Amino acid sequence: MNKTRRRTKKHAGIMCIVVAKLLLPSYVIFYGEKIILSDFEEDLSKKEETEEVNRFIFISNHQIYIDWFYVWWIAYLKKIDNGIFIVLKDSLKRIPIIGLGMKTFGFIFLSRSWKEDHLRFNNHFKDLSLLTDQSMLLLLYPEGTNISLYTKNQSLAYVKKNDLPVLDYVLLPRIKGLYFCLKNLHKTTKYLYDCTIGYEGTTHNIYAQDIYTLKSILFEGQFPKNVHMHLRRFSVDTIPLDDEDQFKNWLYNLWIEKDKLLFQFINHGHFPGDFTLKRRIQLNSILEILNLWDVYIAIFLFIIFTYYFLKLLY
Repeated sequence: MNKTRRRTKKHAGIMCIVVAKLLLPSYVIFYGEKIILSDFEEDLSKKEETEEVNRFIFISNHQIYIDWFYVWWIAYLKKIDNGIFIVLKDSLKRIPIIGLGMKTFGFIFLSRSWKEDHLRFNNHFKDLSLLTDQSMLLLLYPEGTNISLYTKNQSLAYVKKNDLPVLDYVLLPRIKGLYFCLKNLHKTTKYLYDCTIGYEGTTHNIYAQDIYTLKSILFEGQFPKNVHMHLRRFSVDTIPLDDEDQFKNWLYNLWIEKDKLLFQFINHGHFPGDFTLKRRIQLNSILEILNLWDVYIAIFLFIIFTYYFLKLLY
């Protein structure tokens, strides 16, 4: 079952990249230290897969509904797209066919109640912590939802009520989910990657989700031409996990820095960084498509259904 799941995820990721190449031919501009971005350089990304086990947690601010796709592409570049797991809102599992596919992939669905989520997390991470011989990318959005005028006002009300840091371009992150992940996976996970993602056209009052809706992306040809991603990497053993309050302060400070990064991006059109790298979203080799003959029909039907399902919604 695990081998089948990993193989299916890899094939689904390749098909997503093929579809993205056709429907939204974007570039990703990476910012950060050269040692971190070296994995995404073209010459290195074409290396053959090795037996090295690469396990890490990936967190990011959340701006639009397809943020996750760009992280899946990163997993593809790092040769671990067959080991991607995403933490999602519980409501998404009820989407016909798509929800079933995400459950089949082993993605983790959360409600807004920690009493319920704690049990789900415990079951999932018990399995993930045992798979030490397999690569993994675990994607979480600590904000819990994408930023909009509505969610920003909700977050701001909570911040003011509890005398917490006021943030302009991100939502206050939730603590418990990420803390639980790190506590349970820190012995088998070397790094936590922190991504700050920015989209062109956003301002202090115009949010990315207002510009790049599912409707505009899929049916109107309005998609992000350039996706800006500022990456930082932390050794998990340097993150304060012995005390939840210390971890909360660490995460809040990380989000304050993220807010400052987005301030610069919105005002100057780019992030700061010692090194930048621009990559087109595409497969490393078109020959990879030939390996998908056994899932062509299933994926094709999935894409067709998704297209018409979304068309009905809009």
